[in-house]
Amino acid sequence: MKTHVVPALVPLDGTPEVDSYPWCFALVLRGRFYLGAFLDGSDTPLFALISRLSRDGALHQAALRQSLAFWQARILCLRADERPRAGESAAVQRWVQALRLSFAPAWVRWWVNQAWRFGPRSSALLTELCAADYRLGPNAGVDAVPWREWPACIAQGNHIWIWRQSRHGKYIDAQRIAITQQGSSGKNAAA
Repeated sequence: MKTHVVPALVPLDGTPEVDSYPWCFALVLRGRFYLGAFLDGSDTPLFALISRLSRDGALHQAALRQSLAFWQARILCLRADERPRAGESAAVQRWVQALRLSFAPAWVRWWVNQAWRFGPRSSALLTELCAADYRLGPNAGVDAVPWREWPACIAQGNHIWIWRQSRHGKYIDAQRIAITQQGSSGKNAAA
């Protein structure tokens, strides 16, 4: 990601200082479907949360406005304004654990203490968690990604689909980058 994808990203003109805002992504690599989010700064290491899903699971999740990738990006907002440090913050670890448990089988979720369940607590991730959240009001962005046949287009497997969403669920940037199975091979491709 850091060496092939991040250098190919083209900043969107007019975005109100969201360079330190997390990116969501969808990717098919070697026949496996991934959704995730990453946070990159010019002077910090790349930090990513990645989930491998079945084809149907990935396409279903990507179609949701508050998808798995959206929630992963919201969790990464907790780190957006932090200075680099060794290890993950305790808050990020707790949120990742709760999100992971929310995808566990029902019998596992039933045994989880209510205080640890993701659903009832998730509204806390929709508050202002980083500086960019304060700049991105409810009207910033658009309601849909700009790609034809989204999310089925993910299955083509020759692009990484990358987008940013505000805490309100609006899309504030979206790009696709051509890839090969070894890494990035092309520049930004128009939708």
